Amino acid sequence: MLAYLLAIAATFLYGVTNFIDKFLIEKKVRDGEFLAMISGVVSFVFGIGVLSLNHWPTVGLAPTVILLTSGVLFQLALLPWYKAVDLDDPSRVAALFQAIPIFTFIFAYFLLGEQLSWHQAAGFILIIAGGFILSLRKFSGDIFKIRKSTKYMLLAVILNAIPPVLFKAVTPESDFWIMSGYEFIGMGIGSALTYFYVVQRRPHLRHLLRSLENVRREALAFITVNEAVYFSANILFFAAVTMAPVSLISAMGGFQPFFMIAMGLILARWFPKMVKEDISRKTLKTKIGAALLIFLGVWIINI
Repeated sequence: MLAYLLAIAATFLYGVTNFIDKFLIEKKVRDGEFLAMISGVVSFVFGIGVLSLNHWPTVGLAPTVILLTSGVLFQLALLPWYKAVDLDDPSRVAALFQAIPIFTFIFAYFLLGEQLSWHQAAGFILIIAGGFILSLRKFSGDIFKIRKSTKYMLLAVILNAIPPVLFKAVTPESDFWIMSGYEFIGMGIGSALTYFYVVQRRPHLRHLLRSLENVRREALAFITVNEAVYFSANILFFAAVTMAPVSLISAMGGFQPFFMIAMGLILARWFPKMVKEDISRKTLKTKIGAALLIFLGVWIINI
């Protein structure tokens, strides 16, 4: 149960960073890719710090390559995500993110030999279904229609599904913090690759990076808090991956739309000018029903 609680806590923190990201992009920085690269830099610095404190332990060539690759893929997954959002309605694109646990299960089955019992599979399906329903703003038959954004979203889903499986593959008999150090260095490498890709498309980003010192202190404070929360979420998520089947840990991401809606309702109540949320009776009934599916799924998994 501890593993699932850690995964749910990580999901909650990821939801918090989504709200802070939205605020920063709309009000302060106005560049999501820039924020993503800053996150990679923070991860890289942490990874270097962890490994230096442990006197740069060697874990073997294969585990090192696997962990660095995992971190790179985790960071590069942002590129097709941003492309998909540029091409399509963000709410429709985000709904497809609920397919990540399905691909994680497929990779875990073939690479790790993970199998789910009947009740775990039932809970897995309920959580995915509830998360999918929660992530939709409105129900429409064209959600499954092939669109220009579909290939980018599919790539983003696959790139997000692989890292936890790779991390799980090398951590059972190794020190968690050391493995995390290499994982976060990989994220930093991915951030560097993202920078070169984005700058090639958008030369003005060079000026944005050079003018970082001109960002207001208030924005820097929000960025600092955001990175601390995101970093904490990553630590909790990867810790959870080492304790339970990675496919079930990934499925706990179904809680994120629930947390996002709950936080949105609270902010809409106290800060109506900052967040707009549909609080009609019909919508709330649907969302509550979907949330109950998720909680039922978690309960079934832990029977």
